[in-house]
Amino acid sequence: MSNVQPFALETVELTPTEVKDFLKCILHTIIFHRVLRPMAPREERIESIDFAYICCDDAEIHKRVEKRATQASLDPPSRVVLRFNVSEKHWLSTDVNCWEQWTIGIKLLPTVSPQEQRERRDLVSSQLRRSILSVVSHVNAHQSHLPPRAKMAERDFSIEIPEHDHRGWSFSNIFKLDTNLSADQL
Repeated sequence: MSNVQPFALETVELTPTEVKDFLKCILHTIIFHRVLRPMAPREERIESIDFAYICCDDAEIHKRVEKRATQASLDPPSRVVLRFNVSEKHWLSTDVNCWEQWTIGIKLLPTVSPQEQRERRDLVSSQLRRSILSVVSHVNAHQSHLPPRAKMAERDFSIEIPEHDHRGWSFSNIFKLDTNLSADQL
């Protein structure tokens, strides 16, 4: 991971019931802006705060993000990490390199009453907006580290969302993205 581009989003303050929806939104936002293949967009909503965001219309991505966000809501971590990797096959080996890593800090607040939860809607919505704007700002400002598109067909791209990274150990939730693209998609 010597050439990894790190990004750390501002730590957010969330109650246990807010963790899942917040993480789904931010993970999907980052993936949507960094996936290196053509992907149809899809709108998602967080009904509890009436907030819409765009994500990739991809069943595998949705499954993995949902799994990690659900795990985080059951055992909230102090941070969640998202990594983008590229693998290059050589004659006798395969090199896997992380080219970008995002860290989302979470400060867990105590559970609140239903009345207080309604009062937190605007605060959570504001934290989401700031985090999304930060993602877009980072993505637009930092592009020189992206893997070259010229050799895209020779590489495997994967997204990794480690579990329990805050405790010093991890079991990675890695999935590969199909990179079999036609010339007109490159």
